[in-house]
Amino acid sequence: MPDTLPKRTTILDIARAAGVSKTTVSRFLNGKYEYMSSQTRERIQTVISLSNYRPSNIARSLKNQRSMLVGVAIADIQNPFSASLIRGIGDILMPQDYVPVFMNSENALSREQELIESLVARGVDGLIVNTVSCQNPFIIETACKGVPVVLCDRQVADYTFDIAYAECKAILSTVVRHLYEQGFWPITLFTQPYETISPRKLRVEGFTQTMRAIGCKDPQAYIYLIDDLQENTAIEQTKRLMQQKVPGKTPAVIAGNSVMLIQVLLAVRRMGLCMPQDIGVCGPDDWDWGEHMNWSEIIQPGITTFTVPAYEVGAATARVLLKRLKNPQEPKQSVVIPSSLQIRASTLLQNP
Repeated sequence: MPDTLPKRTTILDIARAAGVSKTTVSRFLNGKYEYMSSQTRERIQTVISLSNYRPSNIARSLKNQRSMLVGVAIADIQNPFSASLIRGIGDILMPQDYVPVFMNSENALSREQELIESLVARGVDGLIVNTVSCQNPFIIETACKGVPVVLCDRQVADYTFDIAYAECKAILSTVVRHLYEQGFWPITLFTQPYETISPRKLRVEGFTQTMRAIGCKDPQAYIYLIDDLQENTAIEQTKRLMQQKVPGKTPAVIAGNSVMLIQVLLAVRRMGLCMPQDIGVCGPDDWDWGEHMNWSEIIQPGITTFTVPAYEVGAATARVLLKRLKNPQEPKQSVVIPSSLQIRASTLLQNP
């Protein structure tokens, strides 16, 4: 084993090998080709390629007065949805030489504040926040101090931020109308507490508005709150729903997220129910598993889902931040990633 690390290739090494000055190489690296012949550009590029030279991010950051770090606070990093967000963010930032620093807020507002304070203290160039709560004066305060902040999927009230998020409200309207047209009743929404989490709140709004539109006088009565995503809880709520079954009608469940959808499907199996004859079941596919396995078709008889494109949301958030860093005075952006409904046998009582 050698006693010392291999010598890092420098701009001077590139200049000597290409037979040009350091200034010429520096201009080439910064895309300034005005006073450079095509032969010179080609020669420098060849040397760089053969030597696997990469510019020093430390030197670049000192020159640009940037750290080239982006702080990313994720509400719950263990959630499969978050894994896709993270992949999308990283795939956009890293080719631009920005290094994302991912932190887990553990669904705690105090923890999120600590992480953001720590990231700002370390000189990150900007923040991407998948926030724990829409009631969040600390993030507003941070943005007001001049820190570029882009929200990822979850909104914050009382302040206009850059944000990228998946469309949540209209898709719930589409789902409710599909179930109603198929003849399901009652139509219920199984959701976790939603008042401080904007995607959940938007889904509830889409659900209640459409339920009223189809003639339901009290949509809130059809919202089943589930605090913990456990199989026993899903069984209890599914039993409650079946006890409220209307003669001659088949009840239906819209699950609030993919974990809840899986728990409802397990409950249906444990209770010996058949889909769609005894109960209709649908919910979001927010894990991006479709790239690897189409689980909603593998599970029989085929589960109706609406996509929540987590990877695209993460990638869009990163793009918005890059634009903000490049053009600090530009108007705030709000990028909405559309969702789509995939109808399968679990919600088909009638022929399509």
